Formats: sequence, structure tokens, C-alpha cells
Amino acid sequence: EERGLANDLTTPDCIPKLLDPKNVELLTGEGVFTEAELIANCVIMLDNYCKTVAIEAGTMADMVRKQILPAMEEYSLRLADLAQKKRDILGSAPAYEKARLEKLDRLMASLEADCAELERKASSLKDIGITEKRAVAIRDGVLPLMERLREAGDCAERLVPAGIWPFPTYSELLFSV
Repeated sequence: EERGLANDLTTPDCIPKLLDPKNVELLTGEGVFTEAELIANCVIMLDNYCKTVAIEAGTMADMVRKQILPAMEEYSLRLADLAQKKRDILGSAPAYEKARLEKLDRLMASLEADCAELERKASSLKDIGITEKRAVAIRDGVLPLMERLREAGDCAERLVPAGIWPFPTYSELLFSV
């Protein structure tokens, strides 16, 4: 399937364009490459893309599991303790803490589910023998999950206090220089 606008094109869409007949004709006709070299370069570039994204996906899953979720859990525990103390004093559930805990809980469940799906899809890539098909599977399956995890991580960053958050915040990165 051909993608629409040029902005929609991704690495797995663009690299195979090297093998379009007009490109092969130009590059072989000028003696820059042989057709075999063009095919090899295409396979090598797609394989490099696949390996790079696989490393990024694994790193992202590690960050979610070992840093983001634990930070969210720690903040949730602090909020729950505070809510219990307020309940003991006020006699009713404090609305702010309850709403915040519910939001954190939904976000943690979403992060966990998406992270598990990312790990599953990234692991299944090794079963796809054709490099171009593996690259397309990354584009269509792995990258959308990584984007969802990034968006959820951004949301978590806005909820979790900076003292608990395991990474520099966007504002720290932007304004600390």
C-alpha cells in the first residue's frame, strides 16, 4: 500500500524506493552502483533500521518497567497514605487525592498493558525472516505502541512530582541551560 503525503513516509517506505526502476537505471547507468550493490545496500539499511528500533523498543520497555511505573507507584502510595490520614481527620474520602489516585491507576494500567504489548511485538520481530517485512511490522506495530507509551509517559510526568520523577522534566531540560 502506498502512503499518502510525503510527511507520512517512513524509513520502511523510503529505503525500498532506492530499487525503483528509474533509480536503478540512473545509479547503474552512471556506474555508481551495480544492481546487486543497490539491493545489498537496501537490505543493509533496512536491517540497521530494524535493529535500531528493536534496541529503542527494549530500552523504552525497560524505562517504563524499571523507572516510570515504580515512580508512579511511589507517588500513588504517598497519595494513598495522605488520603487515609485526611479520611481519618475529615471522616470522608478526600476528593482530590481520590481523583488523582484513580487517574494514576488508569494510567499505570495503560502503561503496563502497552508495555507488555510492545515487548510481545518487539520479540516477535525475530520470527519475520524478510527484512522489508520486519521493517513494515515495526512501522505498523511497534512504532505506534512506542508513541502511545511516550504520550502516557508525558502524562505521568505531569502528574508525578519532580522529586519522585526519575528523569529530568521537560522544563528542566529547556530552562536549565
